[in-house]
Amino acid sequence: MQTQPIQNRTNPFFMLLLVPLLALATMLQGMLGPWLSLAQARPDFVLLLVLVWTLMRGRREGMIAGFIGGFWLDFLGMGPLGLSSLALVTTSFGIGIGRRSVWATHILVPSWVAAVGTLLYALIYYAALAVASGTWAWLREMRDYLAVQILYQIALMFFVLPLWQAAQRRAAPAPIHVR
Repeated sequence: MQTQPIQNRTNPFFMLLLVPLLALATMLQGMLGPWLSLAQARPDFVLLLVLVWTLMRGRREGMIAGFIGGFWLDFLGMGPLGLSSLALVTTSFGIGIGRRSVWATHILVPSWVAAVGTLLYALIYYAALAVASGTWAWLREMRDYLAVQILYQIALMFFVLPLWQAAQRRAAPAPIHVR
């Protein structure tokens, strides 16, 4: 009789790490974002962390990360209440669906995730902002900086993803075999 490893889908260590990690990303985004801006585009550390979390841990945990990250962004006054959570949860859901349809070890996957995730997040966030404010000026603002923002997030993804993969390998429990 062969033994099969029990798969634990949710690592409690990572879920406990999620809240303070996203809070730190939100604070860094608020403090360092203006200094690191390029052509009106700022690094979106919370979006980046949610995308990496979704890529590495799956759609369900990515959506939890999106909700918590959106909560921190809204709580610290970085946008209208609820819009960040809506955009991040929807983005992680979309990336989580596409995650299974691509070859996960391919070198272009992080750039694909950063580009599509940033585009999806911006479309959802700015469309919801336009509906909430009653003006379409937000959509013109999105168009002006979106290309630079996507390139910025792709570059940041190549710095963050290897660090995350190394941390995940260290924290991964050994498989348990049941006879």
